[in-house]
Parts: sequence; structure tokens; C-alpha cells
Amino acid sequence: LEGLKDVRGLRAWGPPAGPGRAPTVAVTLEGRPARAVAELLAAEGVYAWAGHFYAQELAERLGAAEKGGFVRLGLVHTSTAAEVRRALEALH
Repeated sequence: LEGLKDVRGLRAWGPPAGPGRAPTVAVTLEGRPARAVAELLAAEGVYAWAGHFYAQELAERLGAAEKGGFVRLGLVHTSTAAEVRRALEALH
């Protein structure tokens, strides 16, 4: 989450890091459709998904639906530091 703050035009949705925070994060990148961002990440070997994730009304209210929703990144205990760096580099 900390590294995402340095990506220009990126917005991470949801609560900040802390107790109870899920290891997934929904992001949008200004000027880029969610699917295009997910495809760019896939080309770099980073697994991500794009869409509204069964929260279509929320995506609409937040203004993300018109760009295809959100990009969902999942970082869990099996994610390596190298994988996290690769994801951040691709987002930059």
C-alpha cells in the first residue's frame, strides 16, 4: 500500500493499512480503463483483475464504472518482494 502512493494518477480505494485490512486492494489509474491496466500488468507477469467485483452500484457511485470498474490486486503472504516491486514498476 505504501508503494502505491508514489504512482502518479493512481488511487487506492478502501481503508489504509492496519488491523483487519484485507490483503487485496482496488485501484484506479487516472485516464486508463481498468481492463487496460490489468492487461498491462498481465504483460509484466502481474496477476490482476478488472471489473466491479459484484459491487456495480458502488463502482457507479464512485465514478469508476465508466472506466470499467477497478483493478484488483491481491498481495498475500506468498507474494514475494520481487513480485511486489514488479507490480509497482508496471504501474509506474
